[in-house]
Amino acid sequence: MLQTEERIATLLDAAIQEMELLAQMSADITRPDDFVSSLYGMTVYRAYR
Repeated sequence: MLQTEERIATLLDAAIQEMELLAQMSADITRPDDFVSSLYGMTVYRAYR
């Protein structure tokens, strides 16, 4: 059972790290058009999908 709990904890930590990265990446996005007006914005948008 401990291996399962460790695996879940590892997956949750990875998910939290990705969410923090997405929040940082999207900090400059202030309106919906920002997602389609640049390659960077489109990259951030695709990461959310």
